[in-house]
Amino acid sequence: MPDDRKAGTISRLIHDKVYGFICCPADERDYFFHKDFLENVPFARLEVGDLVTFVVGQSPKGPQAEQVVWERHTGVEGSETRAQVGLPVRKPHTPRYRRS
Repeated sequence: MPDDRKAGTISRLIHDKVYGFICCPADERDYFFHKDFLENVPFARLEVGDLVTFVVGQSPKGPQAEQVVWERHTGVEGSETRAQVGLPVRKPHTPRYRRS
């Protein structure tokens, strides 16, 4: 991977507006990306936890992920896969309360 590319995982997807965020452990931040910046996969195929590489670009609102290349789905073995490639393993979100 060239030095200017970063590795990360899809941390959040907003399907109705076709954008999302990539968690990058190298600099401990999330980068915004839009479907127009995807290189090799349609937005509909992305899943939270997928491994991607990207280039950091600049927008009027700040840094964003561009030239996003999908590497692989993490699937059921996601936690092990993320740990193996040096990415942080996030615990699943548990709500503080349940609505009845």
